[in-house]
Amino acid sequence: MMPSTTLFAGSLRLLVVTKRTIALLGLQIAPALLFLFAANGRTDAAAEAAFIDVAVVALFGLVVPICAIVMAASAIGAERRDQTLSLVTLRPIARPAIAVVKFLAAWFAAFLLSAVGIMFMHIALIATTGLDGRLMVAMVVAALVANLAYAAIYLPLGFITDRAVIIGLAFLLVFENGVVTALPGLAALSPSRVGVQAIGAIDPDAQIDIEGVLGSLTFDTSDVTVTAVVYVVIGLLATATLLRRRDMA
Repeated sequence: MMPSTTLFAGSLRLLVVTKRTIALLGLQIAPALLFLFAANGRTDAAAEAAFIDVAVVALFGLVVPICAIVMAASAIGAERRDQTLSLVTLRPIARPAIAVVKFLAAWFAAFLLSAVGIMFMHIALIATTGLDGRLMVAMVVAALVANLAYAAIYLPLGFITDRAVIIGLAFLLVFENGVVTALPGLAALSPSRVGVQAIGAIDPDAQIDIEGVLGSLTFDTSDVTVTAVVYVVIGLLATATLLRRRDMA
């Protein structure tokens, strides 16, 4: 196997540890249970509206970010805490390539968890209403985008500090769900909103409250793409720089 492939596989094994994975999978299932409670006794139209509300607020507003923060913060941070990062840097892989591989591993692990949440949400929707689950593709793309942004932010932060998860949760609760709500012009700095933006960009018929949720963002595919690329480029540059300049111990 190529060194980068071996590193990717090893990074996934490091991230998908049993206890943490079970806890995060349980968290991913929670929005589906919340939707079942919210849809009970409603018409199909009302149930679909409840589905979108739960997907936007609970799944993409809380669950997807939490799982992505945990995975990204651990991708390099766990190796540094275990003092194995120096061994990784001794492999015949350039430091920027290590940053890319670690980023991809964190992104992929977080996306797999998100896919479980999306799948259970649609199973609950179809079982409750008989609707066709047309938003699944849009939500999958949204999860890809949101996880990209979170992985880009918290991969280098996990290298810098052992408290990256705590910082990430504070950022999510205080900034994304507080400051950005009050100041809609900062919406592009909220990865969860960029993810929701992708839902509307892929499926313009999705009944998402643009002003209440997205603030200054619009359902524009090019905006989503540019924002995601900016997050990734900055995150990878920061991570590669840290790998070159900081102590690996």
